Amino acid sequence: MKRRMSSLPLAALCPQAPVLSEKHASGRSAAMSTAFHAYCADPDADDVKDLLRNLSDEERAALEDWQKPSPIELPAGPTLRYEHAEREFAVALDRHGQACDPDDPDCLTAGHPDAAWVFDRDGSRYAYVLDLKRSRWTASPDSLQIRAYAYAVGVEHDCDVVVPGVWDLENGGYDWGQPIRMASDEAISLWFEIRAAASHDGQAITGPHCTAAPCWGRMHCPEHLLPAALAAVDQSPLTVVAEDGDELTADKIVKALELVKPLEDILKAVKDKAKAYVRLGGVIEKDGWQYGPVVKIGRESVSVKRVREVCPDLADRLITRGKSYEEYRWKKTKK
Repeated sequence: MKRRMSSLPLAALCPQAPVLSEKHASGRSAAMSTAFHAYCADPDADDVKDLLRNLSDEERAALEDWQKPSPIELPAGPTLRYEHAEREFAVALDRHGQACDPDDPDCLTAGHPDAAWVFDRDGSRYAYVLDLKRSRWTASPDSLQIRAYAYAVGVEHDCDVVVPGVWDLENGGYDWGQPIRMASDEAISLWFEIRAAASHDGQAITGPHCTAAPCWGRMHCPEHLLPAALAAVDQSPLTVVAEDGDELTADKIVKALELVKPLEDILKAVKDKAKAYVRLGGVIEKDGWQYGPVVKIGRESVSVKRVREVCPDLADRLITRGKSYEEYRWKKTKK
């Protein structure tokens, strides 16, 4: 069983998450990300043009605001330039932690880092390994995916030190993780973590990670959806919203949240099926009402990147940034 490095963070939590995510289609964000990654690697390639054509006008407009990694000068040198990096390449590890071909029968895990710079400095070999993410909130350099990329590059190039990093496509900016010395207890511990996640097997394990990680295959996971459908009869966890006399506790809220999210996913799945039925010519009517699409006029929009290119002198006067806001969601606690 070969597992993608991009699936390792979820695989460590649920062995069925990577299976479902690879088996079933991903969302539009994944299509946008794939197109932009390919564009950054080789904008003139024929397959890149096809990927861009398969996006909607709105999605292509959004990509115009995404930013390629800018040059960055390291404190002790050198300057890392994206065009000089090794880009969109394959790395793989076998069951002994050695570099191998992704098609090797003994391959345990394989992946495709977006960029890497390998260089020698002061008698040591370094590798800075970068992944392009839609925003810095999508993943951190501490993610097992990014650290696995860095570890694999370090093994393949016989590096002394590897540094995992993330580039924020929407806002620009690097987020570098802590350097990892390949001949250290930390690197050994990282390999054991990679091997455990890549080898994790068994039944699905549900929890906050289903939606917080998130697991893109959860809409096809019986363990995630079915319990919610059955529990809908017993709505006792939802009484948390109406409690007055009883003490409100975190445990009660957790039970309510764990029930509500799968129910939301079931509702989405039902609506998606209804939309598909109508698109295929089906008619849904009840009591004089018909379910179907209503055409909405598209909103006017402006590309921030285009404004800065066309009228740079006015850009700072025309472009405003919205206020920061809070988003409540599950997030992994620090160790």
